Amino acid sequence: MYWDGWDLITLLQEKKYGLLREIYVTQFQRYTEYYFLRLLGLTSNPLLVSKFLAFACWILTALFVYGILRKKFSLPINKAFFLSAFFSLAPVYLVKIDLAFAHYFINNLLFFGAVFLYFLVEKNGNLFIKYSGLALSWLIFFL
Repeated sequence: MYWDGWDLITLLQEKKYGLLREIYVTQFQRYTEYYFLRLLGLTSNPLLVSKFLAFACWILTALFVYGILRKKFSLPINKAFFLSAFFSLAPVYLVKIDLAFAHYFINNLLFFGAVFLYFLVEKNGNLFIKYSGLALSWLIFFL
């Protein structure tokens, strides 16, 4: 069965959280998307908030990709910017802000955020910052 954003918004507006749980947790084991939808259910306009959060996730993901390309691969600014902009603006992702694709942009944000944090603290001289950053990045990576 296919669920698009309008179906999900209707379920959120009618507060049918049991059906959302049945769909996302019991059938598909999509925990991050279920809790994201529950968080959206607390707002007065879930559609607007979901579009804003999708935009914010993609902007942060593009910044993480840019940071990874600059820090780990030492690319020049113009090449790193082009690659991160292409990643976030490619026409392949025209529907990437639909609520039905929340699992995609949330997991992209978590993955690239964890990789960026890992590369950021990888060679840090302070052992506490290094190991706490590594533990946090692994926690986010396997979330």
